Amino acid sequence: MRAFYQRAVERLDRLDQVQLRDLFRRLTIDNDLLGTALDSMGRVIIVTDTQGRILLVNKAGERLVPFNTPDYTQNLVWKVVSDPQISSFLEKTLRLQENAHDCDFTTTIGATRTLSFGVLPLVHDGHVAGNLIYAEDVTEKRIDEVRFRRAEGLAALTTLTAGV
Repeated sequence: MRAFYQRAVERLDRLDQVQLRDLFRRLTIDNDLLGTALDSMGRVIIVTDTQGRILLVNKAGERLVPFNTPDYTQNLVWKVVSDPQISSFLEKTLRLQENAHDCDFTTTIGATRTLSFGVLPLVHDGHVAGNLIYAEDVTEKRIDEVRFRRAEGLAALTTLTAGV
């Protein structure tokens, strides 16, 4: 699909009004499809530019990330995230241009939940074009892990007691 659009841009000055309208319609359909796909994900997706200014947030991001303003686009991500631990993590990671994976934070803004964050560079044509921040609500997963560890401990204690 990308090749089609590149060819169209190269021929842009030779396209008539009908062809331009068709190109714009196809771009709109593709853009809507990508937006729908991002919004359908249960994981948080936040895209920033190289400075850390927010370009895009999907529906899960709007729902799960504690923003301190409804108008967060074009703002530095760490300035508009109201949780101080998450904000500090994002600022440090983005300023140092580091990758991060599975960094858990428990936030009590709204409902208490555990979010697992990661940060990756967005690379386009061999150059960093921005950042991809992703997160997932792992609250239930962490609760299940604690329950499993308790059950293992009780099983070990039962085995020990039976041996005695």
